[in-house]
Amino acid sequence: MSRIEKFINKCPSQTNLTDCELFRKIENFAENLHEDELDQLDLLLAESPLSTYSAVLVVKLAKSKFALNRLNKNVHITFLFAIY
Repeated sequence: MSRIEKFINKCPSQTNLTDCELFRKIENFAENLHEDELDQLDLLLAESPLSTYSAVLVVKLAKSKFALNRLNKNVHITFLFAIY
């Protein structure tokens, strides 16, 4: 099994952002990633036909965390979720 397949299999198989417990699992997985592996994971996920939304979300959350930590000023962020 390839590295990306192992990564995808560790991620939650479903994604429901209204499920707080499931989102906490995704968030905790993102918290445990190392910055030096994120770019490679991002590229592998983009190329993999097995890629899942949860796996991509984990990597994007981790990359965002490291990007915000590098800023030397306070940041105010607003999230808007469109619901139909």
